[in-house]
Amino acid sequence: MDKLIEVLLDYQQRSGQDDKEFGQRLGMGRALWNAVRHGRRRLTVKHLGRVLQHYPNLEYEVLLYLKTHAGGES
Repeated sequence: MDKLIEVLLDYQQRSGQDDKEFGQRLGMGRALWNAVRHGRRRLTVKHLGRVLQHYPNLEYEVLLYLKTHAGGES
């Protein structure tokens, strides 16, 4: 699992938000966030922007995610 996803899951757990609430925070629905959590889908650039809006301290993890997944979005 990507470090960024691990950190986001930790933030979700600590905030007490369910998948719907946390997904909305990141600009996606419950089903998409669930697919991202389980590695079936990747975060898009739009969603990474939302991550940085809410969690600017995750800049390094976002850059690493982009580097790891360069070449396409699913």
